[in-house]
Amino acid sequence: MNLEAWAARLLAIEAPRETIGLHVNDTIAAFLTGSITAEATALRTLYSEGTLVERAAAAAAIMRLSECDDIHLGSCVTPGAAIIPVALALSGDPNGATFHRAVSAAYSAAISLGQAIGGTKALHNGVWPTLLASPLMSAVTASCIFAHDETTLAHAMALALSGASGRIGRPAGMPSGRWFAFAESVRKGIRAAEAAGRGFRGDLDLISPTWLAAQAGHGSVDMGAFASQLPLIAETGFKPFPIARQGLNAVLAFQNLLTRGLDPQRIDSIEVFVPGMNVALLSRPASEQDRLSRISNMGYQLACAALAPGTLNDPERTPPAGVPLTDFAKRVTVTECHNLDAHLPNRWAARILVTAGDERLEETVVQSPFDGDALSVAAALTEKWRRACTAEPAEGFFPHGPQDDPISYAILRQLLEQRLTG
Repeated sequence: MNLEAWAARLLAIEAPRETIGLHVNDTIAAFLTGSITAEATALRTLYSEGTLVERAAAAAAIMRLSECDDIHLGSCVTPGAAIIPVALALSGDPNGATFHRAVSAAYSAAISLGQAIGGTKALHNGVWPTLLASPLMSAVTASCIFAHDETTLAHAMALALSGASGRIGRPAGMPSGRWFAFAESVRKGIRAAEAAGRGFRGDLDLISPTWLAAQAGHGSVDMGAFASQLPLIAETGFKPFPIARQGLNAVLAFQNLLTRGLDPQRIDSIEVFVPGMNVALLSRPASEQDRLSRISNMGYQLACAALAPGTLNDPERTPPAGVPLTDFAKRVTVTECHNLDAHLPNRWAARILVTAGDERLEETVVQSPFDGDALSVAAALTEKWRRACTAEPAEGFFPHGPQDDPISYAILRQLLEQRLTG
């Protein structure tokens, strides 16, 4: 595939302001949420004295580590964190046409690459699709902000993807090297756009079936993802709170039962049925030393929903004192259900079966109210954004004042609050 032809199509893509506004605000909310974590503090210390590019990359990592940023299910890519902070940093004008075109083009590029490598299939083979796509996302964003033509954009994309990898292994301990790697991949993409603008050239025929298979870890790649109709930002969905998206629909199903009067104290067992690709992640043991495990483990999520609902909004998932979350989590099992595979790749359905004494209650959720095509998604996001506005300030992240730094915490917070009050 020739990258210049793809670049030309990306530059002509639709840029819907209202939809882009939802993703901008939601990514800002993710930044506010992620800012309260210890890992965000570590990133702030590492990058706060750096250049604007480095600070944008750090902000991207904080947005991503929040685990409540947006996600495109079919590609298994979380685009907003690698795109929105770069666009804010380099353009400084979230209302301008250039900003909207950059964001829309970068989302489309990311989704296409994720779909080409098979999304969750690549994830199953040890590849983090978002990490592979992140230099491409930030390069497309920056190149569009710089008003590059299709040839220069194509070279920026080639430079960003050369040497890229979605293989991160399993970084141990905290702060996790996962977020450093993500920040640096975003930084690489911005630098690739700068380099292309100064005449550096890449391989415009880099993306091939062989290259894709090497990146994806399997042979069932789809070059047609680049030739078909370009995916749009509107296809990307959201999360209501920090969680591994693979488990969200099970939590929503359980919350539906709780709303209808299910007493958590009566529950003997909960069986959670999900597509096979999601079982391993949702069965990951929850550990005090591993924040992501507490966001992933299915039993822990349902324990929070039952006994400490406010904990679902905490990106650290810190257990409240005296609340037996671990004991409740032992009542939960996760099982593969082939019938739910029929909804893949664009829906990650879940079914739960609750046994409470002689009573057996079942609930299935296929489409979340936070999916991109949900009719009431804008309204569903409003309460999430209000919660984000109550997060503790991340003062000191940036060395410059709010008037001089386009990605400072103060400006991001102001943008979100204006949305909520206006």
